[in-house]
Amino acid sequence: MNKIICISRQYASGGHEIGRQLSQYYSIPIYDRELIVESMKMSGLSRELIESNDENARNSIVYSIAMGTLSNIATPYIAPPADKVFQAQSDVIHKLAESGTCVIIGRCAGEILRNHPNVVRIFVYADKEFRLKRAIQYYGCRENTVADVLHRKDIQRATHFNHYNHCRWGSIDSFDLAIDSSKCSISGAVHTIKAYLDSMDKSVHGNSAV
Repeated sequence: MNKIICISRQYASGGHEIGRQLSQYYSIPIYDRELIVESMKMSGLSRELIESNDENARNSIVYSIAMGTLSNIATPYIAPPADKVFQAQSDVIHKLAESGTCVIIGRCAGEILRNHPNVVRIFVYADKEFRLKRAIQYYGCRENTVADVLHRKDIQRATHFNHYNHCRWGSIDSFDLAIDSSKCSISGAVHTIKAYLDSMDKSVHGNSAV
């Protein structure tokens, strides 16, 4: 299996856990927020600047524009530092893909590597009830605020993705396989992705059924 597995996911859908299990099964590295640290080292930008413009940063300029909290801006605009952070992150993602098979969580990796011959772009989503329970159980969200957390996280990720890519977050054009983890479970999603990857390998080697 020689693939770069890029997983985009709704918050609390289990996408990160799915990626972790795939990484363990194939004995390949997994990269998520580590990319930010790596970007900081390579770009020379401060940790504060990088983290404030992360895809999940509530105070990012992209998020502020989407929420209408920046004034005197007639058209969408990203300050140069935010673009530098994204470019540094993109450079790291390309280097990781060049280094070999791996799992990359989020960071627009699927779109950044869209033209890479071995990339597989996966989107993990789930129904609201499933996500609410996981957010409370695994992320320590409070019951009285968890719905707001889910809504805010989705806006942050979608806004960041939509600004830097030509297709919209979660659209069919931005992934090869979409899985509803609330219907098949986390382990079921892992099994489905493994089967999908196996079928790709068989197709490449001319073993697919006619």
